[in-house]
Amino acid sequence: MSAAARARLFWAARARRSPAALAQRGLAVALLGGALVAAIAGSAAGQQRLVISGFVQWISGSNMQLQADNGASVRIDLQNVDQSDYNTLQNGDRVEVVGVVSPDGSKLLADRVDRSDAPNVYDPYSPNPNTQY
Repeated sequence: MSAAARARLFWAARARRSPAALAQRGLAVALLGGALVAAIAGSAAGQQRLVISGFVQWISGSNMQLQADNGASVRIDLQNVDQSDYNTLQNGDRVEVVGVVSPDGSKLLADRVDRSDAPNVYDPYSPNPNTQY
């Protein structure tokens, strides 16, 4: 059979497909595309955004250690944060960090660092109003 004859048979068979068969094929393509989008979105959604409030324990370069309000010590990666957001931070400053947990779970990949207006109660040198001298 010649290539031209095969092509005519192919296109003739394609033209005879019923609307129901075409709709079924369209549905299958749509479901497959939806599954692909869901898989991609699911991997991104696995990185849930976190907000952690606490006090700066130390800061060096693009790394920071945060004493969270719940008492946990959290390692913060500041590489994705604009340097002007954290270049004036000092030990004991109260901050709020927004980011996602790293894939290996060892640190928080920060997107934003906001200095908090709350009083610096972590500072061991600030006077305690309940202490009488």
